[in-house]
This record gives sequence, structure tokens and C-alpha cells, in this order.
Amino acid sequence: MKRWFAICALILFALPLSALAADDARIKALEERIQQLEQQLTSGKTEEPRDDEKVESDDGFTWGGAARVNYSYTDWDSGSRERGGDFNFDTFRLNLW
Repeated sequence: MKRWFAICALILFALPLSALAADDARIKALEERIQQLEQQLTSGKTEEPRDDEKVESDDGFTWGGAARVNYSYTDWDSGSRERGGDFNFDTFRLNLW
């Protein structure tokens, strides 16, 4: 009986240690990724262009803007169920410089 208890105790204490080792590897990988992203930010290179970047045309003026929409489906509202949901146009902005 003592041997069985010792084996169970060993297994129970060994499992959290293996989980900690896996967490350490994952943390190290995340820290390396953060360092890569910080280097990209300081060098000015980004992976994806931002949505609010300005676009300059050949004639010298710059334009930009934003649009915001909302879709909702409420199953407790019979009108919304019949229409398949509601699509709302919230904001539109056009920037010209």
C-alpha cells in the first residue's frame, strides 16, 4: 500500500513540473515574437498596412476616411427574425487634404 501511495504521489508531483516546462518554452517563444514585432515597429516596417493610411494622388491632394456599419440579429424580435437581421449604417467620413 505504501508503494502504491508513493507512485501516485510521484505522478501527481511530476505532472505539474512537465506543464511548467511546456509553459516556459511557450513563454520564450512569445518573448521572441514580441522582440521581433518591437524591432519592426522601430524600423518602421509593418506586416500589414493600416486602414487609416493616407493615399496621395498624382495631383497632390490626399484623401482618406472611415465607414462604420452594424449588423444585429435578435431572435426574440419577430420582425428581426423575418428580415434575417438588421443592418445599420452608422458613420461615414471622407477626409480630403
